[in-house]
Amino acid sequence: MKRACLILAAAMALPGCATSEAIEVLNTRYQGSAEQLAGAGPVALTVVDARVQNRTMIGQKKNGYGMDMGAIRSSQPIEDVVRANLEGALAARGYSHAPDGASMRVAVKSFFASFRTGLISGSVVPDVRLTVTVARPGAPEFVKDYDSSGVEASTMLADGDSAKRGLDRALTAVVDKIVTDPELVAALRGS
Repeated sequence: MKRACLILAAAMALPGCATSEAIEVLNTRYQGSAEQLAGAGPVALTVVDARVQNRTMIGQKKNGYGMDMGAIRSSQPIEDVVRANLEGALAARGYSHAPDGASMRVAVKSFFASFRTGLISGSVVPDVRLTVTVARPGAPEFVKDYDSSGVEASTMLADGDSAKRGLDRALTAVVDKIVTDPELVAALRGS
């Protein structure tokens, strides 16, 4: 009996336990494939965290029965992660960062990974939603929402590492949508 209690106590102390909190380091280096754009100018980028739900978590572990377990959190502020990815994508497109450039404000509306459980495996369903506002003197304000719809990845575990991979992939997809959107390019140029 004493041995069984010790084994149970040791198992509960494991850091990989489903009920423990997971802290993940999200990718802050742009991984997309946006190409150089002729005539790209300066941009003043601002990113704010405008989430109204799940502000302290980026996901929640699930057990095999689909029940919520430990929280999954980011080690960095979400607005810093989004800003770093956007700065990389804008630089890849040829935009420079300058305070006197076109004002581009990005509001993070959602940044959360949900899990769907299946019979043998499950999937990560990342929800990354960003609202972009571009303002230039003498031009109408441009506002558009971008999301990660359609991005899903299969996984064996509903854990922090799976949430991280799904969110990194979703953020790259959303950032690519933003920087390659002809409407946004026109708004940044003021045309």
